[in-house]
Amino acid sequence: RYESHLLNTAAQAVEFVRQVHAPNVGVLLDAYHMNIEEADPAAAILDTGERL
Repeated sequence: RYESHLLNTAAQAVEFVRQVHAPNVGVLLDAYHMNIEEADPAAAILDTGERL
């Protein structure tokens, strides 16, 4: 929301990766922006699971 509207949360990134369904695509989380967008950054990291 501050810099981009593409993927703003870990959950959005996980959903995007799920839809792409390619073994070489994963999630890279940005701790600085997670602090702004996520209510609980630690939970978001854990929820990302094996896609991280």
